[in-house]
Amino acid sequence: KGSDRGRTVGALPAIARRRLEDKIKELSILHTISESLDEVSEKNDIFRKSMDIAQIITDADMAFIMVVEHDNGKLVVRAASGYDDRDVLGTEFSLADEPFKSVLEKKCYSYFLASPGSLGSLVPQGGQLPVLLAPMIINREAVVILGLAGRPGGPEISGDALTLVLNLTAKASLKLENIALSENIFSSIIGALNSLLNALDARDTYTKDHSHRVTRYAAEIARAMGCGQEVIDSINFAGPLHDIGKIGVRDEILLKKSGFTGEEREIMKSHVVRGEEILRPLNLLASERAVVLYHHERWDGGGYPKGLCGQDIPVVARIFSVADTFDAMTSTRPYRQALSLDVAKAEIIKCRGSQFDPAVVDAFITSEILKG
Repeated sequence: KGSDRGRTVGALPAIARRRLEDKIKELSILHTISESLDEVSEKNDIFRKSMDIAQIITDADMAFIMVVEHDNGKLVVRAASGYDDRDVLGTEFSLADEPFKSVLEKKCYSYFLASPGSLGSLVPQGGQLPVLLAPMIINREAVVILGLAGRPGGPEISGDALTLVLNLTAKASLKLENIALSENIFSSIIGALNSLLNALDARDTYTKDHSHRVTRYAAEIARAMGCGQEVIDSINFAGPLHDIGKIGVRDEILLKKSGFTGEEREIMKSHVVRGEEILRPLNLLASERAVVLYHHERWDGGGYPKGLCGQDIPVVARIFSVADTFDAMTSTRPYRQALSLDVAKAEIIKCRGSQFDPAVVDAFITSEILKG
């Protein structure tokens, strides 16, 4: 007995050491999961990272992501890994199909042996293979499933690996939920801004049509200049909002049919700063802010609000300045009739190099705007 007791006591440090090593390994993997998912902020990137990490943890041959689409009552494969030439993307299942229904309703994983064809192309021919379906929970609802498939006769997923996968799906769920929350907040802010725009339109019916026309013209000029898609996207997003600061201008000034006094002119000029302040909660890109804040700057430095000149004016604002002026000249206002296209074109060419960036004017002349 004394000898047995000695062996037991002697073995304890080794067991404890192995447990410690296992715990360190587990913590290391959890840290890797957290770091890897913290690096991404787009849904598709989260899906891809989740599949990659899950395959490493479990040594699964294949992985897939299924997304609930309530509009058509389907569960659709939106990402996949390890399927070689087999195209499983877009594969659909009914939300009533098992085992998916149970996973979604119980919000609990399912681990089972799947027969070839039982899950469509997700389980290829060649014998039964282990499949794990783990839900991702967003706003207390299972809306995404991470699927893992092994090989026929391959090793099963261990308890430790399963725990790590569930930690992974929990972390991914949190990331996806944060994205959904941000999208909801953004939609609410956009809704509030649209309400402000509608209020402005009710005061000055010119504003709404003007904003959309100018946005369209500016996008055409940007294309003619060969600008990248990011410039066009900034114009399309911020363009309709560029005059939103006029919501803070009194009616007797905003709707005045005669010339402005010096004080009134300064109040009108303030709309660009007011607009940027109103839109600040959106955390706009710098190029989007520039559309709102700098579209009245001049190439020669005589504009407002900063008096920027030349290349110091962001390109989106230089483009928008030409589009804005062209539409103002070719639109009928309470105090004058619209000018003809030829007269407006000549005026813009006249201001090439003074009010406007020469390169923008050249692009404007060759754009589709004057051909319409």
